[in-house]
This record gives sequence, C-alpha cells and structure tokens, in this order.
Amino acid sequence: MRTLRGVAVAALLGSCSGGGVGSPCTEDPGYTSGSSTLSGTILALDGSPQSGATLTLTRAQAFDLFHPTNDFQKVATADGSGAFSFTLKDDELRNGVGGNLRFYLGAASVPGTTLDFFVNRTRVHLPPLQPWDATASATVTGDGVTASWADLATLRKLSVTWAVSALTADESAVPPAWKSLTSEHSVTFSAAQLEDFKPTGVTATPFASSCADGSVFAQSFAAASGAVSGAPSSTPVSRGAPCTADVAQSSGTTCPVTSGTLDYLAFGEAFATLPQFLTLDLSAVKSVRRVVARGLMPFGSNPDGQGVRPAHKLEVTVSDDGQRFTHALGPIPLSLAQSGCFGSALTTCYLDLPIEPPVSARFVRVGLVQDLPRDANGNNLAVIAGLTQLSVWE
Repeated sequence: MRTLRGVAVAALLGSCSGGGVGSPCTEDPGYTSGSSTLSGTILALDGSPQSGATLTLTRAQAFDLFHPTNDFQKVATADGSGAFSFTLKDDELRNGVGGNLRFYLGAASVPGTTLDFFVNRTRVHLPPLQPWDATASATVTGDGVTASWADLATLRKLSVTWAVSALTADESAVPPAWKSLTSEHSVTFSAAQLEDFKPTGVTATPFASSCADGSVFAQSFAAASGAVSGAPSSTPVSRGAPCTADVAQSSGTTCPVTSGTLDYLAFGEAFATLPQFLTLDLSAVKSVRRVVARGLMPFGSNPDGQGVRPAHKLEVTVSDDGQRFTHALGPIPLSLAQSGCFGSALTTCYLDLPIEPPVSARFVRVGLVQDLPRDANGNNLAVIAGLTQLSVWE
C-alpha cells in the first residue's frame, strides 16, 4: 500500500535542485576539472565586518555516496575586513561518479543562516554572510491580523520570498491556521483565513537566492517569530456540514474537514482513501461568496505507478439538489507559481478563493480536474491529500 509518508524524501530532494524559490538565474555547469577557490565576506547585523569570525564549510550527504558529510569539513577565519576564502581540490568537489556536490557554509556568529550552492567555476565569489533581526510583530486589525518583520540590506540585494505562517501550536505537530507567500515585509491574514483557530503566534521565513559566477546561491535564515494576542474569530457557514467523497471513507457522522479541527491526515494516507473531490452539504441554499482550502496537497501518482508529482487543477462547482452541478470557479492551476502554494516535489496549498459573482447553492463541490485515467490498481492519478479544513463563506 502506498502512503503519503513515502513522498517526504522526494520533497526533500526536490528542494535541493535548481535555483530554489525566487531564483534569478539558471546554474551554468561551466567548470569541469581542477581546483576552485571560494571567497566571500562575513558581516555583522549593522553591516560592519566580522573580523576573526570562524566559518565552516561542509557537503550534503544526499549528493555524496562516497564521502559522508561528517568526513568533510573545512574551516576558515575572516580577516580584519571580514574576508575569507576556501580552496577545494577536484576530488573534494565531486562524488566518485563525476557528479557535482552541494556545499553548505555557516558560522557560529551568524546563527540560523546558511548559504548552500554548487561550485561551477575555478573562482567563486560568494554572497555576504550576515545575520538579521529575526523579530516579527503582529497587530490585530478589525478583520484579521497583520504581521510585519525587519528588513535587511543583504536581503534587499537578493531575490527573496517570505513564507509566513499563523500558528496555533508547534507547526511540526499541528498545521498552521494559515500560510502566505509574499515579497513584502508584512502580510495580513483575513478573518476568513484565520477562521476561529485563534493563532497565538506568527513566523516569517525568508527564502533568498542570488546568482554569480554561473552559480545559484540559496541563502536560508532563521525564522522571525512574534506573538499574537486577541485574534478575531469567525465561523464559516460550512462548519459541521456533512461531506461526501468520490471514494468510500471511514464510517462516522463528522466530516473531518468541516469540524473545526486541524488534522494533516483527515483522510488517511493510503491512495485508496484519498478523494478526487469533496461535496459539502450546507443544509440550505446559501449565497456562496468564498471557498477557503487550507493544507491542500494536490497529489498524483505517475501513470506507471512510480514516483510522485504535484497534480493538476482545482475546480469549484455548485448545486441546489446535489445532482446537477454547475461551474462556479476554475479550473485553477495548482503550482509553485501560485502565491498560495508551497513546497517543491510535495506541494501544499492554502487557497482563499473568492466566488465572483456570488452564487446561490446548497451543495458545494471542490475537487481536482481528472485529466488522466486511473492506474492499474484503480487509483485516481489526481487526489486530495493533507486537506485540514475546507470552508465556505457567505
């Protein structure tokens, strides 16, 4: 039986390839043999040089089958101007079959900040390594919460995307109430997005990249965090509504995605239990103005049953009688190009979907467009996974 947990490795490896989020260029393989010199500077928060700082260079084990990460480490000390350099031999740059290795550069004096890259030239000039003021603040407004955080001169020189979360608890254990992507230094979570989950904190994590010497440099930073107090509370008309799916679900009277709880595994992990679409029964005709989906994973199996891939497009249809459905919204492509979707090989979407003009309906169906036949085992090739709540607002 194939399950969702099996895609975690694919997601991790997918995030290590290419230029990363917001990458301004494509890597050039260029250099193929010989040694390489890496040079750069390390700065303090105010932009002054960190004289005497110690920098550590390591390699990613996932790309090195012959030299484990803990067997490779180089250390350099910054001079009075904050400058440092490393020299790497050819056999240190590649694995035993000629593939380039990914390197990670960090310093204890810049906690939470890491630069990762492939070496594609005999001389590589690294972007500056610098900490930032990892503090966020949250202000409760009339219909939501506005989070803001510090700017940083080094980040302004990079292509930066911020992933911002409104948290109700530890994100590793409980899904966030909402997530947004932005290139600005603030974001507002609306009352419909926050629902009645009453977030107690916000985090803002920058994903930065730059290009030089034919290499893409991905720079990660510690997340800024801040507390939320007195967040507004709103309840959608779909709260507690029964739902039906196109595949058989476990017996029970409560629909897991309208119950007001946040659960990563509302529909389990096995392909056989994951639906292509869900239909909510609002019990009476309502004016449907917005559909909000949080934690949605558009998930797909390749036709040959091997591997995984993000799947397809989302569509919203409505009905008065539960039999004849008409178009309300979409199909909407679900990809990293869309501001509400996150990840790489495993895409997670937080979608706030206005219905314009509003439509009157009792039944609201949300699903993935099925543009491929089922596989040899009868599984959908486009299924909904990870959905924590599906809400309808009037």
